[in-house]
Amino acid sequence: MNLTNLKILVINNYGQFCHLIHRAMRDLGAKSLMVSNELSVDEILEKEPDG
Repeated sequence: MNLTNLKILVINNYGQFCHLIHRAMRDLGAKSLMVSNELSVDEILEKEPDG
């Protein structure tokens, strides 16, 4: 599986687990972006995530 073309958004709920997921995605080579849990659905969709 080629993860380098994936753009993954990690929702920051102010816990440790979201940071672990973010780090794991980066370590696997995926583009990972941590975003606020206050973003609207439209704002998330504007970022065109793959997951």
